[in-house]
Amino acid sequence: MKHRARSAAVALIVVAMVVTFGSSANAEESTQSSTTSDVRATPPEPADPETSTEILLEASAEIPPEAFAEIPPEAFAEVPLAPGESPAPLRMKAQQVSVGASPARCAGKTDHAHKSGSNSSVHGRTKCSRSVEEVGVTTHLWNGQWWGWNLLRSDSSSRRWANNSKDATPHYPCSTSDINSFFGSSDHHSVENGRVYRASTQSPIQRFGC
Repeated sequence: MKHRARSAAVALIVVAMVVTFGSSANAEESTQSSTTSDVRATPPEPADPETSTEILLEASAEIPPEAFAEIPPEAFAEVPLAPGESPAPLRMKAQQVSVGASPARCAGKTDHAHKSGSNSSVHGRTKCSRSVEEVGVTTHLWNGQWWGWNLLRSDSSSRRWANNSKDATPHYPCSTSDINSFFGSSDHHSVENGRVYRASTQSPIQRFGC
C-alpha cells in the first residue's frame, strides 16, 4: 500500500509540474526576465489581422481535488522538492483547476511587432478587471527565415496582487536594413483563488527593415 501511494504521488507530481502556482504575498511584486534562443522552435500561427484582439484567459481540465483524498501526506516524502519547498504547496499545485473563464476577466494581448531604435521588438501583456494573486505573461519575438519562423528572444513579466502584468518586451538587434517579416506571440496566465487560468495570443505579421 505504501509503495502504491508513493507511485501515485510521483505520477501526480509529474502532472503538477505543468501548473504554475504562486504562493500568496501581502505586497505587490514584479519580476522580469529575458532570454535569447537560437533553437528553431515551433512557432504558433501569426494572427489574422482582421480578427486580432484580446483573448480571455480560461482554465483547462486537470485532476480534481478529490483524486488526492486517499493519498496520505507521508507518501509525498519520497518526491524530490525544489529548495525550500514543502509537500503541502506541492499538493496544492496538483489540485488545479476547474473548467471556466477567468473570474477576474483577465485577458491577454500581443501588440504588433515593430522597430525600436536599432532593434526589432514586440509587447505583450495580461490585464484583469481586479487584483488577483498573480498575473503574468511571456512574450516571444519571431522573424521569418528561408526555413520558417525563427525565435529571436523571449521576455517575461509577472506581478502578485495586481490587476496587470506590465508589458513583456523582447528586443533583438537589427542585423540588416532589408525588409523582413516579424510577429509576436504571448503565453498569459493568472492565479485566482488558487486556480490557474491561461491563454495564448499572437499578433499579425509586420514587415519592416531590420
